[in-house]
Amino acid sequence: MSDPTPAQSLPVAGYDAFVSYRSASSGRQARQLDRALFHLGKRHRTDRAPNVFLDTSDLVAGTLNEKIERALDVSRSLVVLLDSTTKESPWVAKEIEYWLANGGAAERLFLVRTDPALNLSWDRAANGFARPDELPTPLRAAFAAEQKYFDLPRSRSVDESSLVGLYSAVMNVEPETLLLEESQYQRSRRRRSTVLIGVLAVLLVVAAGAGIIARQQSRRSEESARAARGEAAASGALLTLPYSYPDAIDQALTASTMSSSQSVRSALIAVANGTGALRRTLDWSQTGTGRPAAGVAFSTDGSRLMAWGPAKDSSRSHLAAWSVVSGEKTVDNDIAASGLSDVREVGAVGYVGCSAKGPVLIDRRTYSVLALMKPAPSAGDEVDGCRTLAFAGGVVVTTGGEGTSTAPGTVFVSYAGRHIYFPGATPTRVNPQGWSVPLISGNRLTLVSARGQASVSVPDEFSVRFATSEGMVLATAGSDWYQVQHSSRGTSAKLVKLPVPGDTAEVAPYSYYGTTAGYAWITRSGVVGWSKSAETVQLTDDTQQTSQRSTYAPAIMPTGSSGFFASLGGAAYSLSIPDFGHGWIARTLSVTLGQPDVDGASPVTSYCDSGAAIGLASDQWLVNPLDNKSGLFKSVSTEARLDGCTLIDPGPPLAVNGIRITDGTASSADVAVSDGSPGGIALFRAGGVIQLFATAGRVENAWRQSTTTKSLVSALGERTVVAGDGELVSLGSKGERTVLGEVDGSVHVISPDGLEAILSSSQFDDPNALRLIAGRGGQTTIDRQCRDQWPTYVPGPRFESDIGDAEKQYPAALTEAGWLDCRSGQPIGLDQGIGIQEYEIGADRGRIVWSRTRDKHIEYQVTTWNRGEGAALQTRKLPMTGDQDSASERASLDPSGDHLLVSNPVTPAIRSYTWSDGQWKAGRSLQAAIGDIQATAWSRDASLALAVGDGGGFELYDMATGRRLITQVGSARDPSESGPAHIDVTESDGFLRAHLDGSDPALLEIPIDLGRLRELLCVVHHATACGPGPGG
Repeated sequence: MSDPTPAQSLPVAGYDAFVSYRSASSGRQARQLDRALFHLGKRHRTDRAPNVFLDTSDLVAGTLNEKIERALDVSRSLVVLLDSTTKESPWVAKEIEYWLANGGAAERLFLVRTDPALNLSWDRAANGFARPDELPTPLRAAFAAEQKYFDLPRSRSVDESSLVGLYSAVMNVEPETLLLEESQYQRSRRRRSTVLIGVLAVLLVVAAGAGIIARQQSRRSEESARAARGEAAASGALLTLPYSYPDAIDQALTASTMSSSQSVRSALIAVANGTGALRRTLDWSQTGTGRPAAGVAFSTDGSRLMAWGPAKDSSRSHLAAWSVVSGEKTVDNDIAASGLSDVREVGAVGYVGCSAKGPVLIDRRTYSVLALMKPAPSAGDEVDGCRTLAFAGGVVVTTGGEGTSTAPGTVFVSYAGRHIYFPGATPTRVNPQGWSVPLISGNRLTLVSARGQASVSVPDEFSVRFATSEGMVLATAGSDWYQVQHSSRGTSAKLVKLPVPGDTAEVAPYSYYGTTAGYAWITRSGVVGWSKSAETVQLTDDTQQTSQRSTYAPAIMPTGSSGFFASLGGAAYSLSIPDFGHGWIARTLSVTLGQPDVDGASPVTSYCDSGAAIGLASDQWLVNPLDNKSGLFKSVSTEARLDGCTLIDPGPPLAVNGIRITDGTASSADVAVSDGSPGGIALFRAGGVIQLFATAGRVENAWRQSTTTKSLVSALGERTVVAGDGELVSLGSKGERTVLGEVDGSVHVISPDGLEAILSSSQFDDPNALRLIAGRGGQTTIDRQCRDQWPTYVPGPRFESDIGDAEKQYPAALTEAGWLDCRSGQPIGLDQGIGIQEYEIGADRGRIVWSRTRDKHIEYQVTTWNRGEGAALQTRKLPMTGDQDSASERASLDPSGDHLLVSNPVTPAIRSYTWSDGQWKAGRSLQAAIGDIQATAWSRDASLALAVGDGGGFELYDMATGRRLITQVGSARDPSESGPAHIDVTESDGFLRAHLDGSDPALLEIPIDLGRLRELLCVVHHATACGPGPGG
């Protein structure tokens, strides 16, 4: 048997299934599948629910990360969700390929189709899939026989009965028995529902008849009072939002049950956006203990959150756990131990934690308790100083120590359930990613791991300074420095004295992950050396701290895998080791450490074992110093601390790794952090709900953004033109579909009525790089005089007075000879001083926003007309000014044409106007917080206004109050591109859809319907106003 590799020793509980899917297209179905399997397990298998791995992180380009590989290694089966786009996902392909290459088998690989258009039929003649090109590459030849697959349609609800076959295969149980049980369950459920509906119907008729007269008399006054209470609750939600997310959601949802006014809707939009980092809340009170929880922690892989506290019976404790993804409660049990605290999950075995009687191991299946302390404490005695520390090989539980009445001792519990008690031993340095933990007891050091244990004698005053993930231990004793070397099996160790100068102040490994990659040292005089080179570098202290009475001790620490952080006196440096023909590179960091209170104090107050954060005595943090060229320092409060590699600043406001977590009582809050997936940040307050926040990069906003599909809107929002599958299609507001022609490139501009477009060719050397695509007249090559220009659509020259000219829709370019028709190459006759800002023609009306330049002065106007019988033109002068020597102002009108936004691309100001009594009347003046405004747009009812800034951010305003509902910096588009020339807004399915046209097109989808907003907030926090919800 070969030595286990480091990766094999990492902690991962066994999974019944690993779900592989493309998050962009099948993310919702994946979560539905996870919940359905859980429900089936709860109904039909009482010993345990399926253990499913569902990764919800966004992977970036590269190889599979270690967490994914570990989960695949211990997954008995692989479930692949397939749709017509899954083949495009490199991650699904890599997950399938890795699983099959590392012990997976085709008979344990199951397919779930989420798109009925995907062809999974079997070609018996070829003995393979009929359309293998529609599948990820590793699946195309993975099976030797026809495969049964399961359908999971895209819908809000899932028929769980249809997944019984998948459940039985994943859990390896007889499907016939399950099908019979499920059929009986569904029949019983239908009978109960039928009886209940009948009873409710009778009661409803009786109640309606008895109360109809009274309701008619009081309805009007009750509705007015109810609406007023809704408005008050909406205002309360906005006031509460900076202090408590759950309370703000409670009030916003309550308001939505009382009123559907614009102000209530705006409050829900603001709350939904403001609580974007909040993934969900979990309610400990539903455990029924009647007592507050005492603490929270994540499972090893970050997929579950545990909480514990006293049970109703004071001699017992209660343990609960929830799925981070679904919010389903998976554990809800009393534990036969009082004072339960600091609980950690230990794989499939169960849980280890502290109690009043010392360390305990809790069985996952029976929840029985095994005391781990030997000998057990005497009756009436309680154990002090108990705490748990997790690492890659298991969990150590240490008790007693200085300042306690309990003798020191440590228990090691492996993820396989093996446990050993080491009396008198204490852990000196625990690396969360390490496979071993060094324990010190007198003059004996023991390296404990899942592989075994190894001991070595050590001198007096022996102190471990660093322990890497692969077991490299650096230590000091007096003026000497040592390395503890171990065998590959972890069963033997020896102590090696390091050949460093006698005045060495600190020794540090090259990284926190290596075994023999080398080490660096720094002397008290600031000389830095490297174990694999004779070269040294002399650091200096320009702050002159070294000449003062009290001085910081010299320090050196690894920063990830890029080099070292070092300091001498009050000066800080970033160091690169001698390599590739260069010597030491020392860069001064822009931070002054100041002067310590005690001579010889360390300038480093705390650090994490990946080097991602280093805390300095000057109340500053070197955050993510992996880039040796520059250190990013962040000032935090003096109470800031590290949890693993997570920087927690209690504030106020509370911030975790830079994510603001609003909490009115942050100082008394408990924070737990997991870097796993989905992982997150758990905020717990005694007596309150548990708040689960997403970690950096995983925050799910209330709004969605897409840049993959370019869709352009025209015809006053009535038509959307989309390029896809080789076709250019115009979609009407009632579902009508018009094919404009074939597409090979990108859409440059579409016509005012949405039935024609100019296309940019995908071939850069194409002499016809711009060509006209017309649904009305086929495909026409654009005239050569227009090919070097940027064509657009313009009306005829008499558009102010003639509807026929207003509707000409010339594809045109402005040349030195004037405006040219790009079809015929002939002059149009339109005045060269005319500029067209907006030109759209809908089914019933048309509109042209235009400008005329005279003597460098620019006048802005809008011409509108009705179409059909009684058609007439009308032109209004717009309240805008400009000249040729300054940036032109931009106008945005709502569909009615009576509401106007005016912006300027070189200022952050926005002005609004309303047409009333034959003139434009000034409304609100807004000052954006997203930089200079590139484009604006109204919602369809003119109650909301959207603005996009030059830095890529956007804002949404409630125009009745001028309140900002959403401020998002740098998200609407790529800030390196030019801003959107225009925003077109459509509304459907409860979303405001903003189509950003320009060199970097994008689509923003913002929920604005009360139903959508309620649904969104109820998923995050199941308030009373949400109605009946999950039982836990």
